[in-house]
Amino acid sequence: MTNTIVTSYTTSIPKRPDITGKPDQVFQFKNFMDHLIGGIRAGTIAALGTVVPGSLSLQYLYAPQLHCNLSGKPIAIIGNCSNKPGEFTMIKIDVASIRDFPLFKDKTTFDAALTHGEDIPPGFLVHTDWSSIGAPSAIVGTLVPNFFIVYFGHDPPHGSIEDDEVMLQLARMGVGYELWAETAKDAIDKGDDITSILDKIDDEEKPEMEMYKKYLDPNRHDNSLPLSKYNGPFGSMTIVPTADFPAAALLLKKIFLPESSVPSSTVLPSGNIMTLQLPGDIDKEAEAKKGLVKLMLFHVRGNIDIEAITMTNISAAVPSKGMQIIMNQNRASRASSFADLMRMTINEAKAQDWTSIRSSQISIKLDISHLQMYCIYVLLVHPA
Repeated sequence: MTNTIVTSYTTSIPKRPDITGKPDQVFQFKNFMDHLIGGIRAGTIAALGTVVPGSLSLQYLYAPQLHCNLSGKPIAIIGNCSNKPGEFTMIKIDVASIRDFPLFKDKTTFDAALTHGEDIPPGFLVHTDWSSIGAPSAIVGTLVPNFFIVYFGHDPPHGSIEDDEVMLQLARMGVGYELWAETAKDAIDKGDDITSILDKIDDEEKPEMEMYKKYLDPNRHDNSLPLSKYNGPFGSMTIVPTADFPAAALLLKKIFLPESSVPSSTVLPSGNIMTLQLPGDIDKEAEAKKGLVKLMLFHVRGNIDIEAITMTNISAAVPSKGMQIIMNQNRASRASSFADLMRMTINEAKAQDWTSIRSSQISIKLDISHLQMYCIYVLLVHPA
């Protein structure tokens, strides 16, 4: 019997035979939130996807966990921003940010899988590209959620939806994923025209629900997603500290940062310790330790005489207690622990006398490519 090496969270469980990737499984639901919340609680949903605000790049939240208020109503979805075991940064989607975005398009090129409203009146098309000579004879509108659902067994692509290779991978996952991405691209491309038509619809002296059912979605109801009038298909995800959501953090760390443990049936002589590591992990940990040595070299101290071009009293920086704890941890959990320490340090600075420049100003320089924050001079040399 051979053990299968898990390379991603979404492929850790085989795809169910009833998963087809059609629109009615990806984004087109009578009640999107009911399906989403039910799927998370049932453990059938592996991730949520959207496009990054300001770009066309795909972004995902993996292993979604519900965060509820005191009455049990979900108000946020917590997850990991990486699909790979050993990588963990907790992110959050506010339930209130999950919305429908509008799309108006030539009726003759409209995908049959999308539900649309009545033809848009010519007066609503004034000051849009569709008002020019040679414009389509009929323009119709629809509503699409700004997030889509990913199930287990899929390996979702990353990159821009303008990339042909990314679109090909989405098509392989199912026609629903390809259709969502095409719809998102069209909505971004026609953003100004869409806003112009929505403004004219809102100017009508009729109930908003009536107008949206007429021109966008005849099946719209009181429990439908709120309308995103100006943000288009962009979904919002934010990085959050693990301390803010301890229950979700505990579950997510068990998934992405499993602790190596000795089987209970193994009996070891007293005083002996067994450590289990994969060869790849050993190499990565060795490289990470080299990085720590380089980090300490970046923060050597001494007295510099610029005129004489000499340096005296050279000494190594002394890490603070908090920084020493981070350096002693394994590579996988070092980044999230450092983020927690930085957040705690900034909060402490804010709590000090606001009139003191030492507590009201802080300068940080980041080198994202190596995940090294060379500003930690503040923490290393001047521990609080």
